[in-house]
Amino acid sequence: MKSTYFSLGLISFAACASAPSGHHDYTKLPHDTKVAFLAIYPLLTAGQRENALQGGMSAEEIAEAGDMDLSSLILNYRTLTPRTLEIDASDLKPKEADSFTPRAILIYRDGRKVDATHHTRWDIHPKLANVHQGIVETECTHSDVSLTGTFLGELVATHTLKYRKPLARLEVRVASRAEGASSTTDTVELEVIAHCEDGTSSNISCQADWKTASPGRIRRCGVYEPEKNPPQSIDVTVTYGNLTVNRTLKMPRR
Repeated sequence: MKSTYFSLGLISFAACASAPSGHHDYTKLPHDTKVAFLAIYPLLTAGQRENALQGGMSAEEIAEAGDMDLSSLILNYRTLTPRTLEIDASDLKPKEADSFTPRAILIYRDGRKVDATHHTRWDIHPKLANVHQGIVETECTHSDVSLTGTFLGELVATHTLKYRKPLARLEVRVASRAEGASSTTDTVELEVIAHCEDGTSSNISCQADWKTASPGRIRRCGVYEPEKNPPQSIDVTVTYGNLTVNRTLKMPRR
């Protein structure tokens, strides 16, 4: 399983709305407590981890829970703290699943591995999928999506999810917000909706490949720029996954 690892060291990390359990408390801990917590994390029970994150355990008490001397732990923290974070996406079924639960695995320098999913924040790009309470949810997606996990602001891993849900058709149209809208520019927003065989659909305007034989060009995400005066209609070709469609679109009146 291929993941990209980034070791950030012992740093503070700005809190955000999607922060995992304990993240806010971790950033407030003293440096020595953070070191002890990371080093002894695999040996702590779930209750001890939450207690430590809430400030209920000192660095000495955390070290003692792992049968270690704090001074020795601090002196050797670089060899005792985790080296990388790995994302386990083995539960993903790219051609059929609408949701799956990723796991975050801490890898220590001595080969120890521990599940750190409960304290990992998840982010998705592009927004063809969402993460809700640790579950990745998607609709009609036939693209690669990057899933990033951040363990308490200390370690970050990114894994590419290769969604390949079977496509049924592509719906190409002028974006509803462009219809009848007054504008100081001549650009027109177009959009394409992917419909999958399982009945789901998604706006994939920024993932599709756009072309036009009409005067002008279509920028990324379906923004049409005419060469001179806006034409009454344009011919477009849109490709996404294994589907290509040709459409003539009537331009909105301005």
